[in-house]
Amino acid sequence: ADSRCVVYHSVADSKEFWIKGENFNFAAMLDDDRLAEKMHSIAIFRLAPQDYHRFHIPVDGTVISHRKIDGAYYTVNPMAVRENVDVFTDNVRTISILESPQFGTVVYVCIGAMMVGSIVLTVKEGANVRRMDDCGYFAFGGSTVVLLFEKGAIEYDHDLVENSRKSIETLVQVGSSIGTSAKK
Repeated sequence: ADSRCVVYHSVADSKEFWIKGENFNFAAMLDDDRLAEKMHSIAIFRLAPQDYHRFHIPVDGTVISHRKIDGAYYTVNPMAVRENVDVFTDNVRTISILESPQFGTVVYVCIGAMMVGSIVLTVKEGANVRRMDDCGYFAFGGSTVVLLFEKGAIEYDHDLVENSRKSIETLVQVGSSIGTSAKK
């Protein structure tokens, strides 16, 4: 989706530079301790109301599962994310698990926000997908997509890493690179 992006190689880095919610961790966001233990790095894509609200598959692979977690519809505005509002763990969200030959397990989290009526997934479990295939859309409003990768799976683009260290969101458009596979 067209969005404002920050990337971090660990949850600790994301909490130092961007996410200030007291309870934020991968286990709370995913509501799954075992899956959270596998994940290491995070890319956050914040959509504003004026943005394109369809989202697309980030990697080639297979959709293993989808799961919805009920919650609130707090704003995903950066000021809220930097306060003690846990929008990534308290808001309604869907968790999709992808298996990719290039990136391993990738977790795709769609987080609803203020003025979002629903998260609609258009890809089915078990589907073989390619990067840029349609995955779904948010009904109107602000929202966020979060990607989680296993340790050593991705090398984020340098400009995204540098801007994120300065707590600066980088505007990215559908199809933009965020990094390359680091798996050997």
